[in-house]
Amino acid sequence: MADTIAALFADRAADANPALRTDDESWSWAEVVAEATARASLLAELADGRPLHVGVLLENVPEYVFVLGGAALSGSVVVGINPTRRGDELARDIRHTDCRVLLTDRSQAPRLDGLDLGGCELIAVDAPAWAAQVVAHEGATLPATLPTPDDLFLLMFTSGSTGAPKAVRMSQGRAARTAAASAVAFTSDDVLYCSMPLFHGNALLANLFPGMVAGATVVLRPHFSASAFLPDVRRHGCTYFNYVGRALSYVLAVPPSAGDGDNQLKWGLGSEASPRDIEEFRRRFRCYVVEGYGSSEGAVVIQPFPGMPPEALGRPKEGLDVAIVDPETGEECPPARFGDGRRLLNAADATGEIVSRDGLSAFEGYYA
Repeated sequence: MADTIAALFADRAADANPALRTDDESWSWAEVVAEATARASLLAELADGRPLHVGVLLENVPEYVFVLGGAALSGSVVVGINPTRRGDELARDIRHTDCRVLLTDRSQAPRLDGLDLGGCELIAVDAPAWAAQVVAHEGATLPATLPTPDDLFLLMFTSGSTGAPKAVRMSQGRAARTAAASAVAFTSDDVLYCSMPLFHGNALLANLFPGMVAGATVVLRPHFSASAFLPDVRRHGCTYFNYVGRALSYVLAVPPSAGDGDNQLKWGLGSEASPRDIEEFRRRFRCYVVEGYGSSEGAVVIQPFPGMPPEALGRPKEGLDVAIVDPETGEECPPARFGDGRRLLNAADATGEIVSRDGLSAFEGYYA
C-alpha cells in the first residue's frame, strides 16, 4: 500500500480505468496522473528551490484535483482556502499560511480585491497564461524522488468553533493512511459523488483520496446543490456520496417523487445530520446512511457501532484514548444514565468536553 499521496498518484500512472468525471468531461486515472505530473513540473519551477505553499481558492473543478496531485508529486503544500471567509479574515488565512502563490479563477478572484495578501502572487487558472504554462510542461515524467510520509502536504483550516480557524498540518503519510482506512469500503466499480468542497477534509479523506486508493470513479460537482443531487446521482450511476452539515435536510426539502428510490446509491457517509433526516433519507432514497465524526486534527474519531442507541454518534475509534472530561477539573465524567423515554438522568455530571488523551500520536500540529 502506498505510504504517501504522491505514491498513490504514481501508482495510478498506467491505470486506464475511469477516474474523474464532470457533466462535460472525463479522465482516466492515467490521464489524471499525466495532468498532475505537468502541474508538478510547473510547481517545481515556481518553487525555485524553496518550499512552496500554494493557496487554492476554487470550486470543485478538475484543476483543483490536478493541482493536488501536482503538489503531492512535487513536495509542495496545498492550502485550501475557504471561500466563505471574507475581507481581512480571508487575507489573514492566506498570509498566515505563507502562501507564495494563490491559484484562483475569474469567478473567485473578486473576493480578493483590495486585500493585503502579503506579496502572494495571484494566478487565474482559467486564464490563457496558466493554460500556456501547463502546456509547456506537458509530457513531464514523474519525479525521480517522491516526498516522504513525513513531508507536509496539506494545511486545512478548522471550522473555528473555538476561535479563529487554525491551519492543521497534514503530512503525506497521514493523508495516505486515512485514505487507505476509508478505501476498504470501495472497489474499482464504485462511483463516488463529490459535491462537498475540496478545501475541507471531508471531501479529500472521505471521497477523493479513498477513491484513488480503490481505483474508483469520482464524480466532481462544482458545489453542492440539493436540486441537482438526485439527477446527478442517476446520470452518473453514483454508488456513494459524502456530506457534512445540513446537506441531507436540503435534499429532503426537494419535493418528493415516486421514483426517488430509483437510483444506484448504496450508502452515504457524513456528520451532523439529524436522526430524523437520516431515517427519512434511507426510506425515501433506499440508501443506507452512516454518521461519524473526525476532528481536523485527527485526534478524535467517533464511529457508529451495531446496536447503539438511535440518536448516538458512536464510540471512539479503537486505539484512541478519548474521554468526556469536566472542563473545570479535567476529571473524566461519569457515564450517562438514562431513564424512561431515553431521558438523561445525570446531565450535570455526564456532560463535558470530548478530549483526546493521547492526541499527539495522531495530531501533527497547527501551522504557526
